[in-house]
Amino acid sequence: TAWEEANDSASHSVAGMPVADALTSGSLAYISPAIDLAGASITVYADYDPAANVAGANVGATPAKASATGSGVGLGFKATMAGLTIAGAHVTVESEKVTASGADGSDEQNAMGQIIYNAGPFSIGYGEWDKNAKDGANDYSAVGMSIAFNVNDDLSVSYGEIEDSKDSKSGSTAVDAEIKSIQAAYTMGSIAVKVKRVESDNVNFVTGKSQENSEISLSFTF
Repeated sequence: TAWEEANDSASHSVAGMPVADALTSGSLAYISPAIDLAGASITVYADYDPAANVAGANVGATPAKASATGSGVGLGFKATMAGLTIAGAHVTVESEKVTASGADGSDEQNAMGQIIYNAGPFSIGYGEWDKNAKDGANDYSAVGMSIAFNVNDDLSVSYGEIEDSKDSKSGSTAVDAEIKSIQAAYTMGSIAVKVKRVESDNVNFVTGKSQENSEISLSFTF
């Protein structure tokens, strides 16, 4: 992108891209050194959170678990080779819910895959995300693409799209929300000018609800 993610400043809250959101606080994380394999550079990631969806506790304290939520485990990788980057991840958030019949609740399963190719001034990317919610809640998925072009050392432009989908289930209808973003960033010495135009359709999965947002940023460095 020339500036921010395609959904930045959008009126719609993307639901299909949680991936490891539940593990962002209070988790134990490992990032491997870069591994060279057949000309590619590969990095492996692993996360474990004993209390998913809960902020880390102060030193000496034990964090309280979220309601009906246990631990979380995330695994991911990133591989780069000759301008091509491929990344993927899978996260499981444990459910501790017990149904009225005595059966265990279903765990949450989140996954993502992305591919980005850089060739000179061009960069193009595509990604897919999937959220299989725990305990029978609504499932979501998302697809995104973007292309960016560095016109010169000072000017960059980009266009991106995200389709965020709410899957149908008993009592609800499937809805696809769409976000489109055009951005430009220009730097001249100590001055930077950035602009974006974001259009959102079926905002927050309300059919027919559309909004448009524009943002301009002007900054000086002294």
